[in-house]
Amino acid sequence: MVELGLEFLDYRFKGQFLLVDQPIGYLGRNILENLRILFDGPRKKWNEQKNA
Repeated sequence: MVELGLEFLDYRFKGQFLLVDQPIGYLGRNILENLRILFDGPRKKWNEQKNA
């Protein structure tokens, strides 16, 4: 666990995060519940859904 600031898209999150030495990572519920992201697995694409 590390204490840091994370910038993702146009958002900033500050707190404790788990770091892993891997080429992939995970976004936790504390971040995902603040964003609207559409994940398209078959096409390997994702994008943020802006609020109207």
